[in-house]
Amino acid sequence: MHKWIHGRRGEPSREQKLRVLGAIPLNFTFVGLDASKREFPRVDVVTGLHLRRQYYRSFNHSSIQMLLRQSFPRLEELRIESWHVICREPFELGEREARTMVENLPPTLRSVHLFEDFNHTLHPDRHRRIALPTLGHRLCDASHNLTSLSAAFLVDAWDFFTRFEEHGAEAGASWPNLRTLSLTSRHFRRLGASAERLLEKAGTGAMAMPRLEAMELWTSGEGEARVFQFQARGPGGRGPRALWWAERGGGPRLNPSGQCRAAWTGVFRRSARPGQARPEFDLQQRWLPEYVSGSDEHATLLRHLVLGREMLHPLSYYQLMWEGDHEGHG
Repeated sequence: MHKWIHGRRGEPSREQKLRVLGAIPLNFTFVGLDASKREFPRVDVVTGLHLRRQYYRSFNHSSIQMLLRQSFPRLEELRIESWHVICREPFELGEREARTMVENLPPTLRSVHLFEDFNHTLHPDRHRRIALPTLGHRLCDASHNLTSLSAAFLVDAWDFFTRFEEHGAEAGASWPNLRTLSLTSRHFRRLGASAERLLEKAGTGAMAMPRLEAMELWTSGEGEARVFQFQARGPGGRGPRALWWAERGGGPRLNPSGQCRAAWTGVFRRSARPGQARPEFDLQQRWLPEYVSGSDEHATLLRHLVLGREMLHPLSYYQLMWEGDHEGHG
């Protein structure tokens, strides 16, 4: 798999990658079973379902939906750490099934974490992929009962907040219990109007999250690493704080103005402590260490995220940190 040639690691072939990741997702077909037995048993005591990154094969989303619908009536947490696929064709159907699964998330869920993993060896072209807009729309619609939500690389924050802006805001939709939100977005790859517009959309969405404690929007890869962080309580329990992290020398700082600043000023004032002066939105600039912005792997950035540990199972998080620390060392 590692394909060492003359003391150096070469690019593994497509066939070698497929031995690890598989060509098609696993599906529960129940071939050979009587029709009366083609259902999963009901297990009332299970409150969490974790599919961790240690398992490289992907599950068919229709099979996951069967588990959610038939087996776990008290499920409160769903964590899916999938790997980016090698073969696109069989997974186009899987992406449609993923939308259906998200549309039908159980109402008992309070925490959902979706993480599409990849690394430079297995997926050298991963950064060219664009997240499916409709999946972001469906996740927005299905997340209003959650207390915690994160989605990395499968969903773009732009699509998530656009859905709310165009359909949810006028209808008075809200996330009454949401405390933490973490999403990735390609719109931070190049600073400009789209990055500022994304922040404006996020500010509009944040106003519909009265219990929001932290929001992170981020991107990484190809030498670029950028993060927007909002915390309702800054260090020492002080008032709200917003930070913009970027690679040093990565271009001009983000200077939101107009409607974007107005949207986040509303969030700041709502988050102010009793008796505190009415704060204005202040986006503070921070620089990421060079080893973060110079890496092609997202592992090095995760340790700098406020919600980084929440996105992954603890074992997966520490494993990913180890891989990031040993990148390029075989």
